Amino acid sequence: MRHVSSAVLFLLVLAAFAPAPLLSAESAGLPEPPLGWTPDPSPWAVALAKTKAPGKREFAMPAPIDEAAFPKLPIPEVLCRADGTLISDAADWPAQRLALLQQFRDIFYGDIPADAPRPLAEPASVVEGAFDGLATLKQFRLLLTGRADGPVVQVMVLLPAKRSGPVPIFAGLNFAGNHSIHADPRILLPQCSLKNSAPAVVGNRATEAGRGKRPDAWPVELILGRGYGLVTACYHEVCPDSPEGYLDAHRALFPKVDPDERGAIALWTWGLQRILDAVSSDPDIDQQRIASIGMSRLGKVSLWAAAQDERIALAISACSGKAGAALSKRVGGSDNGFLTHKHWFWFRRSLSAYDDAEARLPVDQHQMIACIAPRRVHVGSASIDWWADPRGEFLGASLAAPVWRLLGAPGLAEGAVWPEPGGSIFGGISYHLRPGDHGIEPYDWERYLASADLARGLQPPPLVLQPKPPRSAP
Repeated sequence: MRHVSSAVLFLLVLAAFAPAPLLSAESAGLPEPPLGWTPDPSPWAVALAKTKAPGKREFAMPAPIDEAAFPKLPIPEVLCRADGTLISDAADWPAQRLALLQQFRDIFYGDIPADAPRPLAEPASVVEGAFDGLATLKQFRLLLTGRADGPVVQVMVLLPAKRSGPVPIFAGLNFAGNHSIHADPRILLPQCSLKNSAPAVVGNRATEAGRGKRPDAWPVELILGRGYGLVTACYHEVCPDSPEGYLDAHRALFPKVDPDERGAIALWTWGLQRILDAVSSDPDIDQQRIASIGMSRLGKVSLWAAAQDERIALAISACSGKAGAALSKRVGGSDNGFLTHKHWFWFRRSLSAYDDAEARLPVDQHQMIACIAPRRVHVGSASIDWWADPRGEFLGASLAAPVWRLLGAPGLAEGAVWPEPGGSIFGGISYHLRPGDHGIEPYDWERYLASADLARGLQPPPLVLQPKPPRSAP
Protein backbone atom coordinates (compact mmCIF):
# COMPACT_ATOMS: atom_id res chain seq x y z
CA MET A 1 0.00 0.00 0.00
CA ARG A 2 1.33 3.39 -0.93
CA HIS A 3 2.22 5.74 1.89
CA VAL A 4 -0.34 8.53 2.52
CA SER A 5 0.91 11.60 4.33
CA SER A 6 -0.90 12.75 7.46
CA ALA A 7 -1.82 16.03 5.73
CA VAL A 8 -3.45 14.22 2.81
CA LEU A 9 -5.22 11.83 5.17
CA PHE A 10 -6.55 14.81 7.15
CA LEU A 11 -7.92 16.37 3.96
CA LEU A 12 -9.59 13.11 2.92
CA VAL A 13 -11.30 12.78 6.30
CA LEU A 14 -12.36 16.43 6.20
CA ALA A 15 -13.86 15.96 2.74
CA ALA A 16 -15.78 12.90 3.89
CA PHE A 17 -17.57 14.89 6.57
CA ALA A 18 -18.05 18.08 4.58
CA PRO A 19 -21.63 18.94 3.57
CA ALA A 20 -22.57 17.96 0.04
CA PRO A 21 -22.42 20.88 -2.40
CA LEU A 22 -25.70 22.38 -3.45
CA LEU A 23 -26.93 21.03 -6.77
CA SER A 24 -27.08 23.43 -9.65
CA ALA A 25 -30.45 23.91 -11.28
CA GLU A 26 -29.17 22.22 -14.44
CA SER A 27 -27.80 19.13 -12.69
CA ALA A 28 -31.01 18.75 -10.69
CA GLY A 29 -33.19 19.11 -13.77
CA LEU A 30 -34.81 22.29 -12.42
CA PRO A 31 -35.60 25.60 -14.10
CA GLU A 32 -32.96 28.27 -13.64
CA PRO A 33 -33.35 30.18 -10.35
CA PRO A 34 -34.60 33.75 -10.64
CA LEU A 35 -32.05 36.49 -11.17
CA GLY A 36 -33.67 38.78 -8.59
CA TRP A 37 -36.26 38.75 -5.85
CA THR A 38 -39.95 38.52 -6.67
CA PRO A 39 -42.78 38.14 -4.16
CA ASP A 40 -44.44 35.55 -6.40
CA PRO A 41 -43.16 31.95 -6.47
CA SER A 42 -40.51 31.34 -9.11
CA PRO A 43 -40.75 28.25 -11.39
CA TRP A 44 -37.42 27.14 -9.88
CA ALA A 45 -38.81 27.19 -6.34
CA VAL A 46 -42.06 25.47 -7.36
CA ALA A 47 -40.11 22.66 -9.02
CA LEU A 48 -37.62 22.33 -6.15
CA ALA A 49 -40.41 22.25 -3.56
CA LYS A 50 -41.94 19.27 -5.34
CA THR A 51 -38.67 17.35 -5.05
CA LYS A 52 -38.40 18.11 -1.33
CA ALA A 53 -42.01 17.51 -0.30
CA PRO A 54 -42.58 14.36 1.79
CA GLY A 55 -45.03 11.73 0.64
CA LYS A 56 -48.74 12.39 1.01
CA ARG A 57 -50.32 11.42 4.28
CA GLU A 58 -53.87 11.89 5.53
CA PHE A 59 -54.57 13.32 8.97
CA ALA A 60 -57.92 13.12 10.74
CA MET A 61 -59.27 16.16 12.54
CA PRO A 62 -58.17 15.83 16.18
CA ALA A 63 -60.86 14.86 18.66
CA PRO A 64 -61.28 15.98 22.27
CA ILE A 65 -58.25 14.78 24.14
CA ASP A 66 -58.55 11.59 26.18
CA GLU A 67 -55.83 12.02 28.80
CA ALA A 68 -55.97 8.33 29.72
CA ALA A 69 -55.19 7.40 26.11
CA PHE A 70 -52.18 9.70 25.77
CA PRO A 71 -48.90 7.78 25.43
CA LYS A 72 -46.85 8.19 28.57
CA LEU A 73 -43.49 9.10 27.09
CA PRO A 74 -40.58 10.10 29.33
CA ILE A 75 -40.27 13.88 29.62
CA PRO A 76 -36.70 15.20 30.05
CA GLU A 77 -36.02 16.83 33.42
CA VAL A 78 -35.50 20.52 32.75
CA LEU A 79 -32.46 20.76 35.04
CA CYS A 80 -30.83 17.56 33.78
CA ARG A 81 -27.68 17.79 31.67
CA ALA A 82 -27.08 15.53 28.68
CA ASP A 83 -24.82 13.33 30.86
CA GLY A 84 -27.64 12.74 33.34
CA THR A 85 -26.37 14.97 36.14
CA LEU A 86 -28.68 17.55 37.71
CA ILE A 87 -27.99 21.29 37.90
CA SER A 88 -28.33 22.65 41.42
CA ASP A 89 -26.30 25.87 41.13
CA ALA A 90 -27.62 28.91 39.27
CA ALA A 91 -24.09 29.59 38.02
CA ASP A 92 -24.31 26.41 35.92
CA TRP A 93 -27.51 27.38 34.11
CA PRO A 94 -26.04 29.71 31.40
CA ALA A 95 -23.94 26.86 29.95
CA GLN A 96 -26.96 24.53 30.02
CA ARG A 97 -29.08 27.18 28.30
CA LEU A 98 -26.57 27.50 25.47
CA ALA A 99 -26.44 23.72 25.07
CA LEU A 100 -30.24 23.50 24.92
CA LEU A 101 -30.51 26.31 22.38
CA GLN A 102 -28.05 24.47 20.15
CA GLN A 103 -30.07 21.27 20.44
CA PHE A 104 -33.23 23.08 19.37
CA ARG A 105 -31.34 24.59 16.43
CA ASP A 106 -29.97 21.18 15.45
CA ILE A 107 -33.31 19.34 15.68
CA PHE A 108 -36.19 21.79 15.24
CA TYR A 109 -35.50 25.23 13.84
CA GLY A 110 -32.01 25.51 12.38
CA ASP A 111 -29.66 28.44 12.71
CA ILE A 112 -28.97 31.64 10.83
CA PRO A 113 -25.79 31.75 8.70
CA ALA A 114 -22.95 33.80 10.12
CA ASP A 115 -22.80 35.85 6.92
CA ALA A 116 -26.49 36.76 6.96
CA PRO A 117 -27.21 40.12 5.31
CA ARG A 118 -27.48 43.30 7.34
CA PRO A 119 -30.92 44.82 6.79
CA LEU A 120 -31.27 48.53 6.17
CA ALA A 121 -34.14 50.59 7.61
CA GLU A 122 -35.24 53.51 5.46
CA PRO A 123 -36.35 56.73 7.18
CA ALA A 124 -39.78 56.47 8.76
CA SER A 125 -42.84 58.49 7.93
CA VAL A 126 -44.61 59.85 11.01
CA VAL A 127 -48.28 60.79 11.41
CA GLU A 128 -49.31 62.40 14.68
CA GLY A 129 -52.89 62.10 15.86
CA ALA A 130 -53.70 59.02 13.78
CA PHE A 131 -56.64 56.73 14.57
CA ASP A 132 -58.89 59.63 15.60
CA GLY A 133 -56.18 61.16 17.76
CA LEU A 134 -55.26 57.98 19.65
CA ALA A 135 -51.91 57.22 18.09
CA THR A 136 -48.64 58.27 16.60
CA LEU A 137 -48.26 56.19 13.44
CA LYS A 138 -44.76 55.46 12.18
CA GLN A 139 -44.03 53.39 9.08
CA PHE A 140 -40.78 52.45 7.42
CA ARG A 141 -39.40 49.96 4.94
CA LEU A 142 -36.85 47.42 6.13
CA LEU A 143 -34.65 46.17 3.28
CA LEU A 144 -33.75 42.67 4.47
CA THR A 145 -30.70 42.32 2.22
CA GLY A 146 -29.76 45.98 2.59
CA ARG A 147 -30.87 46.52 -1.03
CA ALA A 148 -34.14 47.59 -2.62
CA ASP A 149 -34.07 44.64 -5.05
CA GLY A 150 -34.41 42.09 -2.23
CA PRO A 151 -37.25 41.26 0.20
CA VAL A 152 -38.75 44.39 1.76
CA VAL A 153 -40.74 44.46 5.00
CA GLN A 154 -43.10 47.33 5.78
CA VAL A 155 -42.93 47.91 9.52
CA MET A 156 -45.66 49.73 11.42
CA VAL A 157 -45.06 51.32 14.82
CA LEU A 158 -48.06 52.54 16.83
CA LEU A 159 -47.55 54.58 19.99
CA PRO A 160 -50.07 56.21 22.34
CA ALA A 161 -50.57 59.82 21.29
CA LYS A 162 -50.65 60.80 24.96
CA ARG A 163 -47.34 59.67 26.39
CA SER A 164 -44.89 61.27 28.75
CA GLY A 165 -41.81 59.27 27.79
CA PRO A 166 -40.69 56.00 26.21
CA VAL A 167 -43.47 53.39 26.18
CA PRO A 168 -43.34 49.58 26.49
CA ILE A 169 -44.22 47.74 23.29
CA PHE A 170 -45.62 44.50 21.98
CA ALA A 171 -43.68 43.32 18.94
CA GLY A 172 -44.90 40.56 16.63
CA LEU A 173 -45.60 39.51 13.09
CA ASN A 174 -49.13 39.48 11.70
CA PHE A 175 -50.84 37.18 9.22
CA ALA A 176 -52.80 39.41 6.88
CA GLY A 177 -50.90 42.71 6.58
CA ASN A 178 -50.68 45.84 8.71
CA HIS A 179 -53.74 47.29 6.97
CA SER A 180 -55.91 44.42 8.27
CA ILE A 181 -55.40 45.62 11.85
CA HIS A 182 -57.12 49.01 11.44
CA ALA A 183 -59.09 50.77 8.71
CA ASP A 184 -56.98 53.95 8.73
CA PRO A 185 -56.24 54.64 5.03
CA ARG A 186 -52.73 55.86 5.82
CA ILE A 187 -51.56 52.35 6.71
CA LEU A 188 -49.57 51.01 3.77
CA LEU A 189 -50.80 47.92 1.95
CA PRO A 190 -48.33 45.00 1.90
CA GLN A 191 -46.63 44.40 -1.44
CA CYS A 192 -45.98 40.71 -0.84
CA SER A 193 -47.89 37.69 -2.04
CA LEU A 194 -50.65 36.84 0.45
CA LYS A 195 -52.82 33.80 0.87
CA ASN A 196 -56.15 34.20 -0.90
CA SER A 197 -57.84 33.02 2.30
CA ALA A 198 -56.84 36.31 3.98
CA PRO A 199 -59.51 39.05 4.02
CA ALA A 200 -60.14 40.79 0.69
CA VAL A 201 -57.08 39.32 -1.01
CA VAL A 202 -57.46 39.09 -4.79
CA GLY A 203 -54.89 37.28 -6.90
CA ASN A 204 -52.65 36.92 -3.83
CA ARG A 205 -52.53 40.70 -3.39
CA ALA A 206 -53.94 42.92 -0.65
CA THR A 207 -56.73 45.29 -1.62
CA GLU A 208 -58.26 48.38 -0.05
CA ALA A 209 -61.27 46.26 0.96
CA GLY A 210 -59.08 44.40 3.47
CA ARG A 211 -58.54 47.42 5.69
CA GLY A 212 -59.55 46.78 9.30
CA LYS A 213 -60.80 43.24 8.64
CA ARG A 214 -58.83 41.63 11.47
CA PRO A 215 -59.18 44.09 14.38
CA ASP A 216 -59.72 41.44 17.07
CA ALA A 217 -56.28 39.93 16.56
CA TRP A 218 -54.63 43.29 17.30
CA PRO A 219 -57.12 45.43 19.31
CA VAL A 220 -55.32 48.73 18.80
CA GLU A 221 -57.59 50.88 20.95
CA LEU A 222 -57.24 48.49 23.91
CA ILE A 223 -53.44 48.32 23.59
CA LEU A 224 -52.92 52.06 23.16
CA GLY A 225 -55.45 52.87 25.88
CA ARG A 226 -53.40 50.89 28.39
CA GLY A 227 -50.28 52.88 27.57
CA TYR A 228 -48.54 50.34 25.32
CA GLY A 229 -47.18 50.58 21.80
CA LEU A 230 -47.23 48.06 18.98
CA VAL A 231 -44.58 47.11 16.42
CA THR A 232 -45.71 44.75 13.69
CA ALA A 233 -45.21 43.62 10.10
CA CYS A 234 -46.69 40.96 7.84
CA TYR A 235 -44.84 37.65 8.13
CA HIS A 236 -45.23 36.92 4.41
CA GLU A 237 -42.93 39.88 3.71
CA VAL A 238 -40.13 38.18 5.64
CA CYS A 239 -40.81 34.74 4.16
CA PRO A 240 -43.96 33.65 2.30
CA ASP A 241 -45.77 30.84 4.11
CA SER A 242 -45.46 28.16 1.43
CA PRO A 243 -42.75 25.67 0.44
CA GLU A 244 -41.88 27.53 -2.74
CA GLY A 245 -42.11 30.88 -0.96
CA TYR A 246 -39.68 29.66 1.68
CA LEU A 247 -37.20 28.44 -0.94
CA ASP A 248 -37.31 31.75 -2.82
CA ALA A 249 -36.91 33.77 0.39
CA HIS A 250 -34.09 31.56 1.61
CA ARG A 251 -32.25 31.92 -1.70
CA ALA A 252 -32.67 35.71 -1.60
CA LEU A 253 -31.41 35.96 1.99
CA PHE A 254 -28.90 33.12 2.29
CA PRO A 255 -27.96 32.08 -1.26
CA LYS A 256 -24.82 30.13 -0.34
CA VAL A 257 -26.26 27.63 2.13
CA ASP A 258 -28.63 24.67 2.09
CA PRO A 259 -32.29 25.54 2.82
CA ASP A 260 -32.70 22.15 4.53
CA GLU A 261 -30.48 23.45 7.36
CA ARG A 262 -33.26 25.68 8.68
CA GLY A 263 -36.94 26.40 8.10
CA ALA A 264 -39.39 29.25 7.80
CA ILE A 265 -39.69 29.61 11.59
CA ALA A 266 -35.99 30.48 11.70
CA LEU A 267 -36.49 33.10 8.97
CA TRP A 268 -39.55 34.64 10.62
CA THR A 269 -37.69 34.74 13.95
CA TRP A 270 -34.68 36.38 12.31
CA GLY A 271 -37.01 38.91 10.68
CA LEU A 272 -38.63 39.79 14.02
CA GLN A 273 -35.21 40.26 15.60
CA ARG A 274 -34.10 42.53 12.75
CA ILE A 275 -37.23 44.61 13.25
CA LEU A 276 -36.25 45.00 16.91
CA ASP A 277 -32.81 46.13 15.70
CA ALA A 278 -34.46 48.73 13.49
CA VAL A 279 -36.48 50.27 16.34
CA SER A 280 -33.70 49.96 18.94
CA SER A 281 -32.76 53.63 18.58
CA ASP A 282 -36.34 54.97 18.68
CA PRO A 283 -36.46 57.29 21.72
CA ASP A 284 -40.22 56.75 22.04
CA ILE A 285 -39.80 53.03 22.82
CA ASP A 286 -38.80 51.66 26.23
CA GLN A 287 -36.12 49.17 25.17
CA GLN A 288 -36.22 47.45 28.58
CA ARG A 289 -39.90 46.55 28.24
CA ILE A 290 -40.30 44.68 24.96
CA ALA A 291 -42.85 41.87 24.76
CA SER A 292 -42.83 39.48 21.82
CA ILE A 293 -46.21 38.11 20.79
CA GLY A 294 -47.60 35.74 18.19
CA MET A 295 -50.43 33.32 17.52
CA SER A 296 -50.24 29.77 16.19
CA ARG A 297 -47.04 29.36 14.09
CA LEU A 298 -46.15 32.94 15.00
CA GLY A 299 -46.51 31.98 18.68
CA LYS A 300 -43.71 29.49 18.03
CA VAL A 301 -41.74 32.41 16.57
CA SER A 302 -42.40 34.57 19.66
CA LEU A 303 -41.10 31.89 22.03
CA TRP A 304 -38.09 30.96 19.87
CA ALA A 305 -37.15 34.63 19.48
CA ALA A 306 -37.33 35.21 23.24
CA ALA A 307 -35.39 32.02 24.02
CA GLN A 308 -32.46 33.40 22.02
CA ASP A 309 -32.84 37.18 22.37
CA GLU A 310 -32.50 38.64 25.87
CA ARG A 311 -33.85 42.00 24.76
CA ILE A 312 -37.31 40.45 25.02
CA ALA A 313 -38.56 40.91 28.59
CA LEU A 314 -41.89 39.10 28.15
CA ALA A 315 -42.61 36.29 25.68
CA ILE A 316 -46.24 35.68 24.74
CA SER A 317 -47.61 32.76 22.77
CA ALA A 318 -51.25 32.26 21.80
CA CYS A 319 -52.29 28.74 20.78
CA SER A 320 -48.72 27.98 19.65
CA GLY A 321 -49.16 24.20 19.88
CA LYS A 322 -46.45 21.63 19.16
CA ALA A 323 -42.96 23.02 18.50
CA GLY A 324 -44.26 26.03 20.44
CA ALA A 325 -45.38 25.76 24.05
CA ALA A 326 -46.93 22.27 23.89
CA LEU A 327 -44.90 19.20 24.77
CA SER A 328 -43.91 17.21 21.67
CA LYS A 329 -43.96 13.95 23.62
CA ARG A 330 -47.70 14.26 24.18
CA VAL A 331 -48.34 12.66 20.81
CA GLY A 332 -51.50 13.93 19.12
CA GLY A 333 -52.89 17.03 17.43
CA SER A 334 -50.25 18.74 15.31
CA ASP A 335 -47.52 16.31 16.36
CA ASN A 336 -44.22 15.68 14.59
CA GLY A 337 -45.82 13.49 11.92
CA PHE A 338 -48.28 16.25 11.09
CA LEU A 339 -45.70 19.04 11.17
CA THR A 340 -43.11 17.25 9.06
CA HIS A 341 -45.70 16.43 6.37
CA LYS A 342 -48.07 19.39 6.28
CA HIS A 343 -45.58 22.10 7.23
CA TRP A 344 -42.19 20.49 6.57
CA PHE A 345 -40.65 23.75 5.34
CA TRP A 346 -41.19 25.45 8.72
CA PHE A 347 -38.46 23.30 10.28
CA ARG A 348 -34.94 22.05 9.81
CA ARG A 349 -35.01 18.85 7.79
CA SER A 350 -33.58 16.96 10.78
CA LEU A 351 -36.97 17.04 12.53
CA SER A 352 -38.27 14.45 10.06
CA ALA A 353 -36.04 11.88 11.80
CA TYR A 354 -38.50 12.09 14.72
CA ASP A 355 -41.63 11.63 12.61
CA ASP A 356 -43.78 9.28 14.74
CA ALA A 357 -40.71 8.83 16.94
CA GLU A 358 -41.20 11.50 19.59
CA ALA A 359 -39.95 9.11 22.27
CA ARG A 360 -36.43 9.51 20.82
CA LEU A 361 -36.43 13.30 21.06
CA PRO A 362 -33.66 14.31 23.48
CA VAL A 363 -35.40 17.62 24.29
CA ASP A 364 -38.93 18.93 24.66
CA GLN A 365 -40.59 22.33 24.60
CA HIS A 366 -40.47 23.04 28.34
CA GLN A 367 -36.68 23.17 27.91
CA MET A 368 -37.00 25.76 25.15
CA ILE A 369 -39.33 27.84 27.35
CA ALA A 370 -36.83 27.49 30.20
CA CYS A 371 -34.23 29.25 28.05
CA ILE A 372 -36.28 32.44 28.53
CA ALA A 373 -35.78 32.41 32.31
CA PRO A 374 -35.57 34.54 34.40
CA ARG A 375 -37.54 36.78 32.02
CA ARG A 376 -41.31 36.45 31.86
CA VAL A 377 -43.51 34.14 29.79
CA HIS A 378 -47.26 34.09 29.19
CA VAL A 379 -48.78 31.08 27.43
CA GLY A 380 -52.36 31.42 26.22
CA SER A 381 -54.48 28.42 25.20
CA ALA A 382 -58.01 27.75 23.97
CA SER A 383 -60.10 25.03 25.56
CA ILE A 384 -61.15 23.20 22.36
CA ASP A 385 -58.03 23.87 20.31
CA TRP A 386 -57.27 20.17 19.90
CA TRP A 387 -54.61 20.76 17.23
CA ALA A 388 -52.55 22.78 19.73
CA ASP A 389 -53.12 20.51 22.79
CA PRO A 390 -53.98 23.14 25.44
CA ARG A 391 -53.03 20.95 28.38
CA GLY A 392 -49.72 20.18 26.68
CA GLU A 393 -49.15 23.94 26.41
CA PHE A 394 -49.74 24.33 30.13
CA LEU A 395 -47.36 21.47 30.88
CA GLY A 396 -44.73 23.05 28.64
CA ALA A 397 -44.89 26.18 30.77
CA SER A 398 -45.23 24.50 34.17
CA LEU A 399 -42.43 21.97 33.67
CA ALA A 400 -40.06 24.87 32.91
CA ALA A 401 -40.75 26.43 36.34
CA PRO A 402 -37.81 24.80 38.21
CA VAL A 403 -35.41 27.01 36.25
CA TRP A 404 -37.10 30.17 37.52
CA ARG A 405 -36.83 28.79 41.07
CA LEU A 406 -33.16 27.94 40.50
CA LEU A 407 -32.49 31.51 39.38
CA GLY A 408 -34.45 33.00 42.28
CA ALA A 409 -37.00 34.62 39.97
CA PRO A 410 -40.80 34.66 40.20
CA GLY A 411 -42.13 31.72 38.21
CA LEU A 412 -45.35 29.73 38.23
CA ALA A 413 -47.65 30.43 41.16
CA GLU A 414 -47.21 27.90 43.97
CA GLY A 415 -49.58 24.94 43.64
CA ALA A 416 -50.84 26.03 40.22
CA VAL A 417 -52.74 23.39 38.26
CA TRP A 418 -54.25 23.42 34.78
CA PRO A 419 -57.24 25.75 35.15
CA GLU A 420 -60.79 25.27 34.03
CA PRO A 421 -61.80 27.20 30.87
CA GLY A 422 -61.84 30.89 31.81
CA GLY A 423 -59.10 30.49 34.41
CA SER A 424 -55.92 32.56 34.55
CA ILE A 425 -52.65 32.20 36.47
CA PHE A 426 -50.28 35.17 36.76
CA GLY A 427 -46.62 35.30 37.72
CA GLY A 428 -43.21 35.10 36.14
CA ILE A 429 -44.80 32.26 34.18
CA SER A 430 -48.41 33.13 33.35
CA TYR A 431 -51.08 31.00 31.72
CA HIS A 432 -54.73 31.35 30.75
CA LEU A 433 -57.26 29.03 29.14
CA ARG A 434 -59.82 30.86 27.03
CA PRO A 435 -63.11 29.04 26.40
CA GLY A 436 -63.15 28.54 22.64
CA ASP A 437 -60.97 27.48 19.74
CA HIS A 438 -57.77 28.41 17.92
CA GLY A 439 -57.10 32.14 17.70
CA ILE A 440 -56.36 35.35 19.54
CA GLU A 441 -58.90 38.03 20.50
CA PRO A 442 -59.39 40.94 22.94
CA TYR A 443 -60.13 38.47 25.76
CA ASP A 444 -56.59 37.12 25.37
CA TRP A 445 -55.05 40.55 24.98
CA GLU A 446 -56.66 41.73 28.23
CA ARG A 447 -54.74 38.96 30.00
CA TYR A 448 -51.48 39.61 28.14
CA LEU A 449 -51.77 43.27 29.09
CA ALA A 450 -52.28 42.24 32.72
CA SER A 451 -49.02 40.26 32.55
CA ALA A 452 -47.24 43.26 31.08
CA ASP A 453 -48.64 45.51 33.83
CA LEU A 454 -47.52 43.10 36.56
CA ALA A 455 -44.03 42.95 35.04
CA ARG A 456 -43.88 46.74 35.49
CA GLY A 457 -45.08 46.56 39.08
CA LEU A 458 -48.53 47.90 38.17
CA GLN A 459 -51.85 46.55 39.37
CA PRO A 460 -53.89 45.70 36.24
CA PRO A 461 -57.57 46.61 36.08
CA PRO A 462 -60.15 43.85 36.61
CA LEU A 463 -60.57 41.31 33.81
CA VAL A 464 -63.98 42.05 32.32
CA LEU A 465 -63.91 40.94 28.66
CA GLN A 466 -65.80 37.83 27.60
CA PRO A 467 -64.62 35.34 24.99
CA LYS A 468 -66.23 35.28 21.57
CA PRO A 469 -68.44 32.30 20.70
CA PRO A 470 -66.29 29.51 19.26
CA ARG A 471 -66.26 29.08 15.51
CA SER A 472 -66.40 25.30 15.89
CA ALA A 473 -67.86 22.80 18.32
CA PRO A 474 -65.79 20.22 20.18
